[in-house]
Amino acid sequence: MSRAYIDSGLAALRAAGLAVALAALAACAGGPGRVAEQTAGELSLEISEAERRNFEAALADMQDERWERARGRLEQLAAQRPDLPGPRVNLAIVLRASGEESAALALLRTLIDQHPGFAPAHHQLALMLREDGRFAAADEAYEQALAADPDYALAHFNRAVLNDLYLARPAVALAHFQRYRDITNGQGADVSRWIVELQRRVDAEASTRVADIGGGA
Repeated sequence: MSRAYIDSGLAALRAAGLAVALAALAACAGGPGRVAEQTAGELSLEISEAERRNFEAALADMQDERWERARGRLEQLAAQRPDLPGPRVNLAIVLRASGEESAALALLRTLIDQHPGFAPAHHQLALMLREDGRFAAADEAYEQALAADPDYALAHFNRAVLNDLYLARPAVALAHFQRYRDITNGQGADVSRWIVELQRRVDAEASTRVADIGGGA
């Protein structure tokens, strides 16, 4: 599995609970390279200091590709705290990186059934489906991620790339790149060249349609 599609997951605490923070690294041909972003789940669950340390250690193992160690930590935390979706999203990433693709997808689908409003689970599912070449299904998963969290900037970015490079829908790609730019307020990846190119293509297609209509009148 390409490291580009591995969530290294930086730990984050929100209020008194454990919130998942996924730093998804998306590298796409022709794109701006890796894009890192943190997104926190809407959780307000008490966690212990030991649980927090275990989660952070698992994320550090993932960053260094120590998959077996990360898996052990995440499985332990998932067993202790089945109410927390974050560790299981990261466990799915570890399973995929370890070659257990079916298990990773099954885990994510189960997690989505239990936590349908948890955007990072939908987003990670989309990344895996996209890597498998299941582009239409990946687009649907991105749509679900954005329905759960309309300001999920990285989901906008990755959906834009998918629609530009693989689904040949420049207008859709343009809209999501523009939304990514607006949400990140210039602090994310520089997508200005993508936007300019996509706008040119969208305008050209619109001009072609007008010409076709005029020619058939």
